[in-house]
Amino acid sequence: MFEKTTKEKIKTLKRTGQGDNMNLTQIRYFNQTVKCKGVLAASQKLFISQPAVTKQIKLIEEEIGAKLFYKKHNRFQLTAAGSILYNKSCEILSLFNELDDDLKNIDGIHSERIIVGCGSLAARFILPGIIKNFLKKFPNNDISIFECGSNEMEDLLANDTIDFGIGFQAKLKNKNIEFEKLFPSAFKVICSKKSTFAGLNIVKIHDLLEFPYISYNVNSVITNLLEKHLSNENFNEVLNAQYSETIIKYVQLDFGVSIVPDYILKLLKPTGIEIKELDVKLSIDVGIFKEKNKYLSPIHKKCIDLVKKHYTKRVENIN
Repeated sequence: MFEKTTKEKIKTLKRTGQGDNMNLTQIRYFNQTVKCKGVLAASQKLFISQPAVTKQIKLIEEEIGAKLFYKKHNRFQLTAAGSILYNKSCEILSLFNELDDDLKNIDGIHSERIIVGCGSLAARFILPGIIKNFLKKFPNNDISIFECGSNEMEDLLANDTIDFGIGFQAKLKNKNIEFEKLFPSAFKVICSKKSTFAGLNIVKIHDLLEFPYISYNVNSVITNLLEKHLSNENFNEVLNAQYSETIIKYVQLDFGVSIVPDYILKLLKPTGIEIKELDVKLSIDVGIFKEKNKYLSPIHKKCIDLVKKHYTKRVENIN
């Protein structure tokens, strides 16, 4: 049997029918392997053994006469044939899920579980009312909250841990993940009532560099945005924290100053601190993360639409 050229291999994948033996299970295993960035993670997600996933991928490769992955810097990358199959597999699985959903809805009784990724503040202050309204309209369904950071949304969507996410805009590497803006949130300076900045209305961002600064954790979307604005200059960091509540607490105790989105301040309504304007217009967008090629049932879409409609309003109506 002669070795196929790359061109012939790609033509094989583009043909309708793609062979006699490739089945939905193989397509699902391959698709999940790409999403999870490896066979081991995919096997854990699928609740099957690693060799079982490897075997099905090898069967696909044998059938089409082409490799689906190659190794680069100890990481698996898709070949040209693998890229085509992945895109097609997303379409196939989306159509299959749509068909499954339509069949289940024939009798008009169909319950679904929707998993929403968001930060702890959104889970506590914004989503309860939205979820209550949603379940009132669609009582046969179930919503789960997966609390996470905005910088985790991309991976959580890619490996199907969440159906959609709500958070601050983050830099996305995966082209299949998209962000839809809901509203911008301006950055504010917060300081204790004893701080040098307490008597000012507007604070120059470069003046903050000389004072003890309490920062969000390294690689958080807020930290990355502020560092990008400052270029080669750095804050005099005395403390890093993951949660806004922690940062605010240490500011109250006069450990230092910080910069936080006004959206956060509106939700927490902290006391014992001063809130000041920055001399530069800096903001970060709040919005919805979702996967482009993933099939979303009508119920999932209605849930996302409800969030789009009411999320911004609920933030604005917080007294």
